[in-house]
Amino acid sequence: MDAVALHRHVLARASTDDLLQHVYVSVHADGGDLVLFVAQPTLLASESVASRLTLACLGDSPATSGWTLAHCGGTLPGSLARRLLLGEGRILPLQPPDVEGY
Repeated sequence: MDAVALHRHVLARASTDDLLQHVYVSVHADGGDLVLFVAQPTLLASESVASRLTLACLGDSPATSGWTLAHCGGTLPGSLARRLLLGEGRILPLQPPDVEGY
């Protein structure tokens, strides 16, 4: 499966409730990288959405047969985490989500 097809595959499985904002895909000979930007209210909820979408994509296409999930986890940049811990409220505006048409 190439990067464009995987990008579309992820978007097709996401619902508006997932709050999926952006999808980054890189596919190479020995695997691929999938980065999901999810705007859930907590890190745990974002990780849950990312894991569910990734596993759904791995399990429902012959093109991803044999692929496995090596790592799934979320992180916050240090400056963002510091600002959130200081209670400055919403500090990043939501961006429009990716749409089909990669």
